[in-house]
Amino acid sequence: PDGQPVAGAGVVLGDNIWGSQPPKANTDADGAFVLRNAGPGASSVTVQAKGFAPSVVSVVVADGEETPPVAVALVSGVVLRGRVVDRDGKPLAGVSVSADDWRGRRTINFRMTTDAEGRFEWKNAPRDTVTFRVGRGGFMSLSNVPLTASDKEHVVVLATKLSVSGSVVDATTKRPISKFRVVRGILFPGGDQPAWQRLDATDATEGRYTEVFDQAYDGWKLRIEAPGHKPVESRRIAPDEGTVVLDFALEPQEDLAGVVLLPDGKAAAGVEVALGTKGVYTSLQGTSF
Repeated sequence: PDGQPVAGAGVVLGDNIWGSQPPKANTDADGAFVLRNAGPGASSVTVQAKGFAPSVVSVVVADGEETPPVAVALVSGVVLRGRVVDRDGKPLAGVSVSADDWRGRRTINFRMTTDAEGRFEWKNAPRDTVTFRVGRGGFMSLSNVPLTASDKEHVVVLATKLSVSGSVVDATTKRPISKFRVVRGILFPGGDQPAWQRLDATDATEGRYTEVFDQAYDGWKLRIEAPGHKPVESRRIAPDEGTVVLDFALEPQEDLAGVVLLPDGKAAAGVEVALGTKGVYTSLQGTSF
C-alpha cells in the first residue's frame, strides 16, 4: 500500500488453476516476476502474499510478442472467522475448508482444517465474498458456501451422510427382482428434472440396494431400471434426511425389441441402437453414437 516492493509473493496466471499446471512465479526483492509459457489471450494474474489480501488483475497475453508489464497493488487483508458444527451444534474438528470461487475465478490458494473447537481463521482474506468447499469424512460435503470477512464468526453446519436403502420387487408376484440398476439423479435449485448420473449407476441383485451420498446438492432422486419391467423414479430426497428407506415395486413390461435389416433384406448384425425419450437425447458423430 505504501508503494514498496513485495518480495516472495506468489503469482499465478489463469482464471481456473484447479486441476491444471498454470504458469507460476514468486516475486524477487524488487517485487518483479516473470510468467513463462503463457498462452495468448485474455486471462488473469492473481497475487497472494503474507500479510496482504489476494489481488487479481485482468491481462491480455500478447500473441507472438512481449506482453506489457503488469502492475499489481496489494492492500492489507482482513480476518475471516468461521466454525463448523454438526446439526446438533457440536463442533467438528478436522474439517477441510478451502477457497473456491472469488470474483468469478478459481485462483485463490487457501486451505486449512478446523481445530478441536471446529474453528478456522483466515487472517489475510479479501474484503469481498469468497465461496468455499467444506467437507469431512462421514458428513455431506458442501460447495459454494459464500463467506465474507466481518466482525462476526460464520457458522457452517454439516449433515451426516445420506444413506438410502430398500427393496425392489415385482409388483405382480411380489418377488425380489434378481438384477436391476440404480441411477442417481441430481436436483439443482429451481429445477425438478434430475440430471441423471448414468456413468455412476450401480448394479444390484436379489432385490436389495443401498446408496450413500456425501455431496449436498439441492436434492436427489433415484431411478430403478430392470429388464422386463417399467422403470420407476423416487420422490425428491433431501440431503439432510440422514437414513432413508425407499421400497420399489416395478410393474412388468415387455422389453422393446425389433430387427434391423440391410437394404437387401438381410439381417444387419452388430448395429448399435439407441432410444431417445423425453429428457434423454441421442446424437451421432459419423456412424457412431
